[in-house]
Amino acid sequence: MTDRPDETGEKRTTKRAGSDSGAGEKSLREGTQRARRAETGEDGRKGESAERAHIASALKSNAEFQRRTQGEAVPTRLDAAADARAAERNLGRAAEAHGDRSEFQRQWQRAGEAARREADAREYEWVGRGVRHEKVSGVDRTEYAGTWDSQKHHKYTRESIDASLRSLPEVRRRLDAGSTPDDLRRLHASADPRERQLARTFDSYYGQDAITIERDAQGRTRVLNGRHRLDSADQMGIDDLPMHVVEQVRRESGRS
Repeated sequence: MTDRPDETGEKRTTKRAGSDSGAGEKSLREGTQRARRAETGEDGRKGESAERAHIASALKSNAEFQRRTQGEAVPTRLDAAADARAAERNLGRAAEAHGDRSEFQRQWQRAGEAARREADAREYEWVGRGVRHEKVSGVDRTEYAGTWDSQKHHKYTRESIDASLRSLPEVRRRLDAGSTPDDLRRLHASADPRERQLARTFDSYYGQDAITIERDAQGRTRVLNGRHRLDSADQMGIDDLPMHVVEQVRRESGRS
């Protein structure tokens, strides 16, 4: 506003032209900006729009990670690890913003595990170590806990596994004495059922169907084949079995 003299010389207080309309336009702009921030989640409130923004950020991060690890670019090991961590952080924020956490938590966990596997694949490789004698108690069997009734599809019966465990010491004794794998396989044609049992036991613990475990770079184990034999051995008090071991080892420099 400004004061100016009128025709009589007295001062009259008047408003500058356009001041009312300028204030109205400013208020309108501020209201529009607030509405836009609320719509896009920029005001920090974790509403539905903020959730969408977090999800979009997570998906973008994961897509970038997948793109970089599938040949469009050649990331370094540090790049891959950093991308994996960023993807997990973004998915974590999205899970926090999501009303129903359970399903999103599962998606978050799966995406995080996939990202870690992709990163590990560039730094580690799996190497077969052949058949070794391993401690049954050293193998983590919690992830496949079940019962024999729930595993009726399995090709071994409980009785056949127990019989092979009882004959395993004799198989080991013969191997230590110089018998070859071919010597033991030929026992399949023997007329003596006890000899045939030795041949079956050899196949189950030293042949193609041997118990197989994998051990990752942190020393954690997972059963790939033979969980029922491990369970039976544990129940019979046997803590030393031949197992085929696959280990995760760091790649040699220059290999990919």
